[in-house]
Amino acid sequence: MIGKYLFGIILLSALAFPAVGCAEENGGKVEKKAEVKPAEAFFNDRYAEVRNQECDLESVAKVGEKLEYAVKWKGIPAGRISLDVKRKKIMRGREVLQLEMHTLTNDFLSVMYPVDSTVKSYVDARTGQSYLFRRKLREGSRRVDDRLEFDCTAKDDTGKIEPLSFYSKVKNGETIKNAPRPIPGPVQDALSMVYYMRHLKFTEVGQEHQVLVGSKKRTDIVTVKAIKFERRTVTPFGTFDCVVVEPTGDNEAEGDDLVAASGSASIWLEKNTGIPLMLSVNVKIGTATATLIKEENTELKKNAVEEAGITPPEEE
Repeated sequence: MIGKYLFGIILLSALAFPAVGCAEENGGKVEKKAEVKPAEAFFNDRYAEVRNQECDLESVAKVGEKLEYAVKWKGIPAGRISLDVKRKKIMRGREVLQLEMHTLTNDFLSVMYPVDSTVKSYVDARTGQSYLFRRKLREGSRRVDDRLEFDCTAKDDTGKIEPLSFYSKVKNGETIKNAPRPIPGPVQDALSMVYYMRHLKFTEVGQEHQVLVGSKKRTDIVTVKAIKFERRTVTPFGTFDCVVVEPTGDNEAEGDDLVAASGSASIWLEKNTGIPLMLSVNVKIGTATATLIKEENTELKKNAVEEAGITPPEEE
């Protein structure tokens, strides 16, 4: 269904956005109340070498930054996606930034498949790790209200640190909580990953970064690879030097996890700010694109360059 593709395009996967959530509700019904499985049951040798870099998120995006994208499917206008850095707050004694994404289909598509969804992510302002991820989705007849918490300070019965994730969802007025699941350490969520990519440095074609991304059932390893460097003109902002990256999903991910998706995605990141200027996703039903059309409180315009192939005259 096209609404699902639109929602996923900005989140690196056009086909399989995770059902994720958090167990931070007061009261509520608990489902699958089982003991926490040992970390060895979830992680194999692939995870031993992968650790997320610390990221000073405020060096990437500050409170008040707003980005808006026009989404098209097969060239047909389909809706808008907005990304906002809303505010600071304190969580677990640390400063966190509240990130928010809102997806809305236009009047034409809403007749067939209305989408009006909001996703929030709460991320440590100094380390960039995700603490809490929340979704409230309205996509056609689909309704999702769920949360996912990542706690790297959790301890087992012996007092040993054992990072955990906690999932919950609201269904028929009741809060349903899954058993906690181990995580290998600090992780990103599906929304914070968009900002985390802006922190990654790419100096040559073929360079890769692997990122741990938490979802409902597991922690996925996402590989972000530099495909090429090019200049891209984005109206009305100008022409910019970009790195084009492709995020690759975890081949061992389960079918409903974040990146267990077919199709390929390309993202044009502005060289200096890392702001996504355009995204393109190829799937079985066609190509969907999201192009930046508005920005507030960014440094983007300062980084505009001359049109490709034009060399500025030398100063006398």
